[in-house]
Amino acid sequence: MHTRPRIFPATLTAIALALSALATVTGCSSNPRIEAESAEIAERNDQLTEAQIVVLIASDPEADPDARREALITIATSTAGDEPVYLDFYRATLADVNLDPTVAAVAAAALANHGTPADTGRLTPLLTRDESFLRWQAAVSLQRLHNPQAVGPLITAATGDEDPDVRMAAATALGQYPRREVFDALTTVLDDRDYGVSRAAREALSLMTQHDAGDDPRAWRDYANTNSSTLFDQPGPFTYTPYPPSRGLLSSIILFWQTPVAEPEFPTGYTPPREDEG
Repeated sequence: MHTRPRIFPATLTAIALALSALATVTGCSSNPRIEAESAEIAERNDQLTEAQIVVLIASDPEADPDARREALITIATSTAGDEPVYLDFYRATLADVNLDPTVAAVAAAALANHGTPADTGRLTPLLTRDESFLRWQAAVSLQRLHNPQAVGPLITAATGDEDPDVRMAAATALGQYPRREVFDALTTVLDDRDYGVSRAAREALSLMTQHDAGDDPRAWRDYANTNSSTLFDQPGPFTYTPYPPSRGLLSSIILFWQTPVAEPEFPTGYTPPREDEG
């Protein structure tokens, strides 16, 4: 039987303190994969709580990737998911060069939901990974954090990624950066062979200019040349739509026939334009 890596007591104590909310929200036995891993850990040490076991699984590089991913989701979606100790945990997880790509995708989503604009540098390298779903998650995550350092990698993804879903997500993310280099890149994306990608580029261009020149890149370039000094004077506010929020038991019983609608949100670090600008 192999020996799993040990976690330093101070680290485990800090994590355990932040787990008070997590422990009241969920137990690890609710997920079959976590249950299998936790049974093995509990057999070796009966002093750990269920919440601590979830953290051990999420941080164990030798754990089953499915169990590790589910444990990380449990942490990130709990009311304690934005605690500083967990932000450092998401960052450390992404720093693992041998990290399973499905676990990396969850860590990227967690960092986008709870992190800061400075974390974009941890997400942009994922845009070049071999796995298309991980590149897509990185592009989607960069819609939630505003940092001009992401512009270059996003342009590369929007104009050159082989997966249309990645190109579409990157084009959408670029809509929060009204600048000429982004504008020029998006006009080339209008010629994308995938309609969804072309549509995303058109919507991003319309948002940053408050103008719609259609699907013809030449029309957009002519408009830009004619209005170069005022092209981005009145950009529209960029928002992303979160996934529908989970509901409590009472809400599920009373409103079971309704689909919850999440309100659009501004990216972290983004300052929306004032209505009187321009």
